[in-house]
Amino acid sequence: MDFDYNVYFRAGLIVPLSMLLFALALVIAGVISFVKAKKRTVTAFLAKVGMFSVVFIVFLIVTVPSSLKYTVHLLSEKEDDAIYAEITVTSITSVRNSPRYSIKGDDIVRAAIIESNSESYYFMTSKELAAGDTIVIRYLPESHIVLSWTAEDD
Repeated sequence: MDFDYNVYFRAGLIVPLSMLLFALALVIAGVISFVKAKKRTVTAFLAKVGMFSVVFIVFLIVTVPSSLKYTVHLLSEKEDDAIYAEITVTSITSVRNSPRYSIKGDDIVRAAIIESNSESYYFMTSKELAAGDTIVIRYLPESHIVLSWTAEDD
């Protein structure tokens, strides 16, 4: 099964980084507005902006780190850096709050972490895989993002 590097890059790196930049812009705008606000409007301003900012920042803290932990390395890794390895799947864990990835146009999936001999690999999906399967993967060495896999006997 092949996974598209560009989909990883867009959904796993560009979107979360854009969200972080938007949050940073909100914080900067809030600080500037707070500094420029008159004393009697400060309380109303803090009530409105503060509630929105807290909800947005909590959302970012919950969603962004799970994907960026692996995908941040895509800033320095390219598809041509991929290497091959034969692994035996020991466990499969869903990535909490992972980006939604699109496979073959319509199939929307969530990421999974595949463990093998104390190594973790980031798969776009664990669909069709089970613990005990021996597969050959093509992955990026720094991030351990898997670009493709085939069953050992294929």
